[in-house]
Amino acid sequence: MAGDPVTVPGLRSEFYNQLDAIRTDVVRLAAMVTECISRGTDVLLSGDLAGAQQLIDDDDELDVLSLQIEERCYQVLTLEGCGHWWMWERPAEAADALVAFWNR
Repeated sequence: MAGDPVTVPGLRSEFYNQLDAIRTDVVRLAAMVTECISRGTDVLLSGDLAGAQQLIDDDDELDVLSLQIEERCYQVLTLEGCGHWWMWERPAEAADALVAFWNR
C-alpha cells in the first residue's frame, strides 16, 4: 500500500536480540556488584588491607563491563531512534551507526 513504511525483515528482531543481550549483561553486572558489596563488607569488618586492595583491583572489571554496556546501549538506541527516513533525517549519524553495527 502506498505510504506504508518499508520494513527490513529481521531488523526489529535483531533490535530485540540486542536488547536481550544488554539485559543479560546488566544482570551479570548487578550480580558482580552484589558479590563485591558482600566482599567489601567482609573486608571492612575484618580490617583486611590485602583483601581491600584486591577488591579495588577487581573493580576494573566492573568498570569495563559497565562502559561496554553503556556503549552498546548508545549504538542500539542511536540506530533505533533514526526513524523510517534515516537517510534524509540524519544521514551521517545513521550511516555511522550502521557501519559500527556491521563492524562488530
